[in-house]
Amino acid sequence: MEFILQISQNGKRKMMLAGQKHVHPKQDVLLPIETTAFVYLLVSVIASIAIKNYIYTPCDNNQCQNGALCIYSVKDYSCRCLAGYKGSHCERTPCSSGPCRNAGTCSISGSSYSCACKHGYYGTQCESYACSPNPCRNGGACNPTGGSSYNCACTNGWYGTICNQIFRQRLTSPGFPVEYAVNMHMTWKIAVGIGNIVALRFTDFKLESCCDYVKVYDGVESEANILGSFNTAKVPPEVFTTGNVIVITMTTDHSIQYKGFSADIYETILKALLYI
Repeated sequence: MEFILQISQNGKRKMMLAGQKHVHPKQDVLLPIETTAFVYLLVSVIASIAIKNYIYTPCDNNQCQNGALCIYSVKDYSCRCLAGYKGSHCERTPCSSGPCRNAGTCSISGSSYSCACKHGYYGTQCESYACSPNPCRNGGACNPTGGSSYNCACTNGWYGTICNQIFRQRLTSPGFPVEYAVNMHMTWKIAVGIGNIVALRFTDFKLESCCDYVKVYDGVESEANILGSFNTAKVPPEVFTTGNVIVITMTTDHSIQYKGFSADIYETILKALLYI
C-alpha cells in the first residue's frame, strides 16, 4: 500500500491513497510516501502527545543506590536505605569506612560486615597479630599458624612452646630399653633453680598395665602431691611441677617385665631472660 501526501498551493495538506484522483499538478504538489515512513510519522505524533501528558517525578532519575527505596514529594526526593547503608543516596556501605585492618578483606554481611584476615592476623577487624608481641623467648622466632595460634622456632639450647625450657637430663628406668627388674622400687628426686619449675617429658613408655607403676610427685612423695600415675603402653602427657623439685618413683611386682620408660627433664624459666 502506498500513500500520497497532497500539498495544496494554499498550504493545506491532505493524505490520500495512491491512484486516487487529485487536482491538477499546476495547482497541487504530490509527494509519494512509503508505508513505513507514514507509520513512523504516526508513532512520532502519538509519542509527542504522550510525553506532553506524562507526569514527571523526582524519582524518574533515581539516584538511590544499593537497593534503596526512592520516596518523592512535589519537588524533591529522599532515599530510604537498607539496614547498614548510609548517605543521602545510600552510597555508604558497611565496608565504606574500611573497618578491616592489616589488609583484611571486608565483606557485607546483612546490615553489618565481616573481615577475612590475612595469615597470622585475627579479631573482628583483623586488629591482632599472633606474633605481636613476640611470645617466643630467648631469641626464638615466632611463626603464625592460623588465627591466634603460633609456634616458636627456638635457638640452640632452648626448648618448649615459648622457648623458655633448658634441657637438664635424660632419665630412664634401670636397664632401659632392656626389661626392668622385678620387685623393684626406685625413687628419683630432681631439683632446678629456685623460682623455676620442672617439666617432665616422656619419650618412651611401656609397663605391665596391672601391677607396675611410675608415679610423679610435686616436690614431696605423698598422695596429696601426686601429679600422675602411669602404667600403660601409651606415652604419658607432659607433666609440670608448681615448684622447683620433682619426685619420680617406679614400682614393679614379681611377674611380667617390659622395657620401662625414658623421659627428659627440663627446667622451665618462669621469668623471661630475654624477649626479642
